[in-house]
Amino acid sequence: MSEVPEEAAPPCFSERVNFLSAKPQRRLARHAYAKTSEHHKHIAATQFTHPAFSVGATPFGWLLKDRAWGDEWRKGKIDSKALAERYGIDSRPEYEPDEPNWLNDRPWIQGHANQKALLDAFFGALQPKRSLVFVYSKRTPLIDDDQWMIVGVGRVTSIGELQEWDYSPPKNPPIRSYLWERSVSHSIRAGGVDGLLLPYHDLLERCEKDPDVDPSDCIAFVPDEFRNEFSYASEHVSAGNAIAALLAVKEALTAYSERFGGDWKPGLKWIDQRLGELWSLRGP
Repeated sequence: MSEVPEEAAPPCFSERVNFLSAKPQRRLARHAYAKTSEHHKHIAATQFTHPAFSVGATPFGWLLKDRAWGDEWRKGKIDSKALAERYGIDSRPEYEPDEPNWLNDRPWIQGHANQKALLDAFFGALQPKRSLVFVYSKRTPLIDDDQWMIVGVGRVTSIGELQEWDYSPPKNPPIRSYLWERSVSHSIRAGGVDGLLLPYHDLLERCEKDPDVDPSDCIAFVPDEFRNEFSYASEHVSAGNAIAALLAVKEALTAYSERFGGDWKPGLKWIDQRLGELWSLRGP
């Protein structure tokens, strides 16, 4: 991808296809309204750097007005169950820009102060070398239905800085904005020791060679009951649901080992160690 011209980069580049790249990579991010809105045309394409072995984490759910402030935000009220009130985040409807008027009808938060507060809160909860990171996929060649699957799990190793968009001209922009995406480096490696990657490529090859192979018991599916924590691109996963996700990974690896062999003991031991930590975090 580092050698592909920016204008020829495939859409998958911005969909985290490079999360296992051993090289840093760069791409140009473009603001959603820059080409269509006179009020946003000063927001220039901005270079975003993907460090080696990192994901571009984007917490879309935290930038939704209804989730950040609740259903009553149009009346100037903030719901006690909404993100801002629940976590004490200084994000309020009155911080939103007055113009253009059509922004009021959009579901997304536009005020740069609100964006910064919510993004800092989301990423501030991550603890390098302690927090887990799950990589998931909504569509793969392994199955035809809409079940989502966990691809790998490891630890967060570092977190990139919040980045403001570039402006043209660069001074006194009428509307400021932040990129919602930040790089999260992780410990997931093929054959690694601090995390694991499920053997889906090998499983796919087996299915191609033998159409009678049923791969479903070797896939770590995201349980439907907590799919909302594997949505909006990036989201926090509670300790209890992380336990369920790790158990799904453990069951898939165990089934794969029993059917096709391989030394998965180190990975299964790693899962058991993380499960012990999560049981302690969750409490009684």
